[in-house]
Amino acid sequence: MRPRRVQDQGGTVEPHLIEQRIEGTLERLDELVEEMRTAGRELAEAERKYRTNYAQERMRARAMTGSSGRPTPEKDADNLATLATAAERFDLTIAEQTIAYTREALRATQARLDALRALSAASRSAGA
Repeated sequence: MRPRRVQDQGGTVEPHLIEQRIEGTLERLDELVEEMRTAGRELAEAERKYRTNYAQERMRARAMTGSSGRPTPEKDADNLATLATAAERFDLTIAEQTIAYTREALRATQARLDALRALSAASRSAGA
């Protein structure tokens, strides 16, 4: 008895190949979930580091006195703190983009898995 086949972009795919693709996609989905966990931790750490350093730099800038003997104005303190924490802000932006990328990869992989499952179901019903 010949294995059942189903159309796949103009060609044919045997059911066991669909199952192999599903297994591979499930493994990739598991990897992406772990990457998302790691990226989430890195985002939290980058945000904590940025916010803490920004607050410290802002307080330091506010404590400085200008040539007039008065404290640094609020706007200038914000600008100084922003300049002093540019590297931390960059790290935070990278962490945010990593989360966004990983989230999109998860969605795409889930969509691929759904399509493969539909293809598998069509293959089973075509052979029945």
